[in-house]
Amino acid sequence: MDIWGFQTEALILSKLLTITAIHCALAAFIFDFGTRQNRLPFALPYFIARHSLSRLISGAIVGLVIGTSFSFIAQNISPFTAILFHAGFLTIWYIEAAYLLAHGFFKHVFDDELPFEITLFISFVLMVNAGYFTLMISLSLLRAPTL
Repeated sequence: MDIWGFQTEALILSKLLTITAIHCALAAFIFDFGTRQNRLPFALPYFIARHSLSRLISGAIVGLVIGTSFSFIAQNISPFTAILFHAGFLTIWYIEAAYLLAHGFFKHVFDDELPFEITLFISFVLMVNAGYFTLMISLSLLRAPTL
């Protein structure tokens, strides 16, 4: 079954740009939130991490590279392989977000009332759900006959 059957080039491009925007937003969030906690994600160089604008730009560039790779794979190799590529990177983004939220947001929410392992587990469960819903929304977006 062809995922791009009976769809115009403009519709396919808008769907791929939406997936790219998802990756750009997640990468920018991870880069910015990680450096605010003094945890440099993906070995982000220190000179980039000092400035918030460069953190967001570098995160958006990483997301743009991943989204462009997804688009290339989906159009030239195989849509199924592209979906696995997309799911793999969503997994990376949301696991990183779970770790950062456990050390930042949830640490302040639960204070010292819960052990860190339980805080990390709660954060991980929430981020797994967020990743699942993001994947399902993007899959239904790719299958939809209109945007």
